[in-house]
This record gives sequence, structure tokens and C-alpha cells, in this order.
Amino acid sequence: MSDQEGKKGLGRGFWLILAVVILVVMAGTAVGVYFFLGPRAEALEREVPTYQIPLETFTVNLKDSNYRRFLRAEITVETTEKKVIREMTDKLYKVKDTINSVLASKTAQDLEDRQRLKEQLIAAINSHLTEGEIVGLYFEQFIIQ
Repeated sequence: MSDQEGKKGLGRGFWLILAVVILVVMAGTAVGVYFFLGPRAEALEREVPTYQIPLETFTVNLKDSNYRRFLRAEITVETTEKKVIREMTDKLYKVKDTINSVLASKTAQDLEDRQRLKEQLIAAINSHLTEGEIVGLYFEQFIIQ
């Protein structure tokens, strides 16, 4: 009986040591992946230059039927491609008209969701661009009266 207890104890010890070794290897792998791959991915994200294109202040009447309201918005757009700056300059009249049309089609309530408005404006501007795209849009001024 004592031989069986000795073998049983040795078996448990072996599996316990094996489990600890596996956990240490997994932890080491996780630390290695974090330190060797993590900073590279962050560095790649940081290396992409962005270019800002300030647009003029837009003043439009809103579509509110009950009130006479207007919006004044100063907009800056952002791109990661230098050639978009030239294309935006060449098509500035179209871009401004599109922005005016989108803003004038909104009610004051529509403008409460600014993130959605930004997405709509980016999509509308990008519909005119062929050499790249706008990746960000910022309101430097946003006043509803």
C-alpha cells in the first residue's frame, strides 16, 4: 500500500510542477509580446503625419420651421495625405457648397448629435475627393442662435 501512495504523490507533484512551468512560459510569452510588439504598433500609429485644412466660418439658416435660427460653425478638416490639400484647394467651392447644404438641411435638434454630423460632413466632403480622403473634422466654433 505504501508503494501506491508514493507513486500517487509523485504523479501529483509532477503535474503541479508541469502546470507551474506552463504558466510561467505563458506569462513570459505575454510579457515578450507586449514589450516587443506593443511599442512598434504604437510607433507606427504615431508616425503617420496629419495635415489640417482650416475652412472659413459657415453661417447658415437652420431648417427649423417654428423658429428663425441659424448656425455659425468654424470647421477644420484633417487628412493624412498631402495631395488632398491641393485637391481640397482646387475643389474648395464644391466643398463649401456641400458643407452649406448639409448644415442648412439640419434642425437645431439634429445638431445635438455632433458626432453624427461630423460623420455626415466627412462623407459628403469625401464624395468630391479622388486623391485621398478626409479622416477628421473639427468644430472650432459651433454656435446655434
